[in-house]
Amino acid sequence: ELPAQVREHQSRALNALIGELSRKWKPDLLQIEYTHIAAVRQAAPETPAILVEHDLTFSLYRQLAEKEDAGSAAGREYQRWRKFEGYWLGDYDAVWTVSSDDCEAAAREGDRRPGTTFTVPNGVDISRFVPREEPPAVPEILYVGSFRHLPNILGFVKLLEEVMPRLWNSFPDVRLRVVAGPQQIGRA
Repeated sequence: ELPAQVREHQSRALNALIGELSRKWKPDLLQIEYTHIAAVRQAAPETPAILVEHDLTFSLYRQLAEKEDAGSAAGREYQRWRKFEGYWLGDYDAVWTVSSDDCEAAAREGDRRPGTTFTVPNGVDISRFVPREEPPAVPEILYVGSFRHLPNILGFVKLLEEVMPRLWNSFPDVRLRVVAGPQQIGRA
């Protein structure tokens, strides 16, 4: 009944280690990144914990399921994510999202207490990362995102299939550089 990605990342050793270190060090807060390991919360129930939701996973799987019929594999995986994520959204002391839409959905789906779900938006340090004075001789598009994360795969496929052909039509010399880690999604 658990989503595939959750089953893949289950670890008794990790849970035992989190429990042991929490009892030993008595941290003020556990910050758990990524929904697929949300259940590690059980390892240290006495320690306040925050779940960081980079994306609401059930929402991503809902989008995939909407492209197929309700009884499809994507539809079943969506239902598993909705049940799993909805439970853990309600179990954490706080939930941190990166968009106001996700904040509202997390609060609603997890039946969150007011003020325990909040948004810390993604951002860039614009004083550190500034455009070059002179453009490079050959324009480049840089894509950075792990292919272990479904939204990055979906975004890259859209970039490759829809955006880049338009750019190459107008600017045939544009290079696409991809930094995505060791997992491959196919050849372009």
